[in-house]
Amino acid sequence: MQIPEDLLLFKIPSEYRPGDDKLSKIILSNSTIVDQILKFLLDVAPGTYTTDNTEWSNALRSDILYVPRIGISNSLPPILIEVQKRVDKTFMARLITYFINVFMRYKCYPIVLIFCVDTVSQAVMQTFEQSNTKENMFETTCYYWAKNCYLTSNRIIEPALSNESSANKDPIVAIQYFFGSQQRNIMTLDLYDDVTIVELYTIAKNETEKYVDASESQLNALATICSASEDQFKKIKNILKDELAANSKALKYVNQGIDYHSKLKRKYEEIIFEDKGETTTPMAEPAEVTVIESVVQSSLTDEEITFIENFISKKNGRMSWKTCWETGSRVGYFTRFGNEQSLRVVYSRLRKN
Repeated sequence: MQIPEDLLLFKIPSEYRPGDDKLSKIILSNSTIVDQILKFLLDVAPGTYTTDNTEWSNALRSDILYVPRIGISNSLPPILIEVQKRVDKTFMARLITYFINVFMRYKCYPIVLIFCVDTVSQAVMQTFEQSNTKENMFETTCYYWAKNCYLTSNRIIEPALSNESSANKDPIVAIQYFFGSQQRNIMTLDLYDDVTIVELYTIAKNETEKYVDASESQLNALATICSASEDQFKKIKNILKDELAANSKALKYVNQGIDYHSKLKRKYEEIIFEDKGETTTPMAEPAEVTVIESVVQSSLTDEEITFIENFISKKNGRMSWKTCWETGSRVGYFTRFGNEQSLRVVYSRLRKN
């Protein structure tokens, strides 16, 4: 599948990592994903279900609740979705209280689907067995508290992931893979070209990039390219390590590629962190990239430095280099800088020296 270039360069913000609450709820509330899950569970037409309130009278709050638009019935029950890092006895006890709340609201037993991001405890796993009706799912007995209770995890979907006969995986497998891998860039996944995986990262991009400062976008793209390239070199090394001698020229080049892209990634991330007023651990400087070198050769006059420092001292909230550059340009400063990004890089370097 052809992946859009902007998606290849996109990296999900750290506060929206796959498998965490924020992004899980965004993904599972998307109408396309709702339809795919309900097609798998009940084989209903698109648009049959929608999301509903998950706050309960006993102050508990569950993740995602789907209900049919035409009204609850035995054939169209409520669907409760939970994304959980570790599934253990404590979680299962809390889950049962969610079911009770759903039953008391709708007078109908719900179906539950658990996506386990990390691990399932042995005590809980012993109570589940392979579902007879749902592929890539385990199921547990749930008399008087749920209609069905399904579980999927990284371990459960392993056979499906290793089956190369299917070009595109079951949507439930893809969603579990997305949550369980917890990767912020699509190119770090082996199944990066799966249709549903592309769709999930597209949703994540569309929903989260609006919260990221536009001035960071280029540096984030550069850091993402370096990160993806570093991961690809590591995969190549893992394939070659048992076939080539440790001192072979091919492995030497691979190791150099890993080191080079790792340093560049940290370099770009360091600039982003500096702009946020965060501190980072000092690191050795990698060789300069030509494009960046041409930028840092430009210098700031004493008047321009004073202007920037005055701007910083008066700022209310987060530093906006775009506003600083535009304001200074209007009074004759920063004529050698084409944008706020180059101004920020040069100023950051001067402060470090």
